[in-house]
Formats: sequence, C-alpha cells, structure tokens
Amino acid sequence: MQYLGLDVGGSKIAAVVMDEHGREFGRFRCATQKRTRQQFVATIVDFIADIRARIGQPLTTGIALPGSISPHTGTIRNANIQVINVYRLQDALQQRLGQRVVLANDGNCFALSEACDGAGAGYGLVFTDSFTTPIISACHGDSSGMRGAAWLAVRSGG
Repeated sequence: MQYLGLDVGGSKIAAVVMDEHGREFGRFRCATQKRTRQQFVATIVDFIADIRARIGQPLTTGIALPGSISPHTGTIRNANIQVINVYRLQDALQQRLGQRVVLANDGNCFALSEACDGAGAGYGLVFTDSFTTPIISACHGDSSGMRGAAWLAVRSGG
C-alpha cells in the first residue's frame, strides 16, 4: 500500500508518496490556486490525479491544510485560504476523486509527525510550535492526536 500526503500552503502544495515503512516514491509540488473555490478544488483534484497517474496505482490520501474542520458541520473554518472557509471540502474532494480523503489541520499533522518518527518519538506527550503561525499543537506519544471539543489547536500569541 502506498500513501499520498499533501501539505496545502498559501503559495504551494507539497506532496510525498510513501509506503507503510516510510520509503519515498516521489515528491511533488504545484502552485496553490485560490482565486475561487472551484479553482482551488480543481487544483487539488488535478494534482492528485497527476500523481496517481505517475505512480500507477491508487493511493490512500491525507491532506494537511490551514484551519480546522468543524466536527459538527464538516466545514473548514479559520483557514487563511479564504475560499475554503465554510465549505465541506472533504466531501467535495471525495466526490470528485471517487475515494476517501482524510483532512486535518496542518499544525496537528506536524505534531503527529514529530510524535511518530521525529524529535518527539518515544515521548509520552509532544508539543509543537510553529514560528510562522501562532499555533501550538499537541500529540500523545502513542500517536493519537489531541483535540478539544471543537477540534481546535491552541493559539499561542497574536
């Protein structure tokens, strides 16, 4: 089984394909198109389709993105990519791609990565802080993420 991970940023989308042992099969990049919601979704869908074609097989797909997903409505909120706010992005991507797609806050993905095989591996609790955004995320050492009632990370400043 191979996995595709996307990191959606304000100017670029970075992607990597790996297997369950962490072996890389390719790294990819494209510009983030965000003038309209339709343009943004089409960019993600086309990017994933292109990577799938290059790899030659279906890929389990996860996407790290700014903002959070409301556990009540499934909509994105507080993202710096304005066109995805108040939108059920996961539903739209799954429908267009014909496969399951997992979305998560990029800060929480960072904490999870560090807890699994980064600087926090082997510790009972991992906290991460980004220098570019005022967000602190936390993760249990057993690789389970920490979420509040609203699935929000903690703001650490302004």
